[in-house]
Amino acid sequence: MKKSKIIIVIFLLIQILSFAKKESRLLEFEEHISKIEEVKEEEVNYTPILTEDEEEEDETFFESIASFMSKLVLRVMLETVTFPYWAPMTFIEIGSMDNDLDSEIELSDEEGMGIEIPLIIHSFCFTLGKEGKGFLADIENDKSIKAKWNSNIQNSIEVRYRFIDNQTYGLLYEFETTIKRLNFKYSYTVFIENSSDSKYNLEFNEFMINYIFARDNNFDFKTGFGKTEIKGNKTQDALKFNYSVNYFKRPYSADLDFGIIYTNQSIFELKPTVGYFIGNLEIKGGYTIQSSDNYNLNGAEIGLKYWF
Repeated sequence: MKKSKIIIVIFLLIQILSFAKKESRLLEFEEHISKIEEVKEEEVNYTPILTEDEEEEDETFFESIASFMSKLVLRVMLETVTFPYWAPMTFIEIGSMDNDLDSEIELSDEEGMGIEIPLIIHSFCFTLGKEGKGFLADIENDKSIKAKWNSNIQNSIEVRYRFIDNQTYGLLYEFETTIKRLNFKYSYTVFIENSSDSKYNLEFNEFMINYIFARDNNFDFKTGFGKTEIKGNKTQDALKFNYSVNYFKRPYSADLDFGIIYTNQSIFELKPTVGYFIGNLEIKGGYTIQSSDNYNLNGAEIGLKYWF
């Protein structure tokens, strides 16, 4: 009799635990990025009192270290940090200059780096050199596209679906326009979580301004800043940094987007995608990493993008 009572009690406890309400994934994510870290008090370090001779020796030593750092380490660090910007410009602009332009532009080696690089102003000029048209490079010769295109303006609208887990998914709607080398993008993403007893939404509204700092007929390299509004139980406004690389060789395309949203707990984004063109329509698929520490909304994506 006692055993049967114990079994009944254990069964009831299991049932109660199984029906216990699970914490919402979207709610946990929102609460984490809203959390403000506590500032820890810095420890006070007491420096020993040195004699005049010891101070002179220390000054001489540190001056030599600073000189070495400025001449070698600092330069390596600077070139490493700026690599995502000067490398694409050098690669694309050297490849795009024709023979006539080579004879008109003087290459400089004033820094004594051992290599010759084109004038940096060439990378930022709209008219100097061979200006790529990006996606529209071979559009005029494609008979399957009937629309009249303007090589200075490119527009697109896109819809994407992201699968996160059995209860959570995301929908993205995006409009993008590019005028010369200025890119404007607005996107709205809503994440929806459906459980047996509740429904929760988390929304992202983003407006970005990017500059295409390097381009030819197959590549776009762009970077910029914008504003992100995150709406759930609370509303947050945040600054976003973006760096992206786009490749297109009809009928194929590939994109790699990197972004950081500066909330109280910053959100890291990485979005590799591939695409296939059918006329003006681009079919896309990829995987998005969107995480903040141990909280994430990662998932596979599929979508359609229409160019006009």
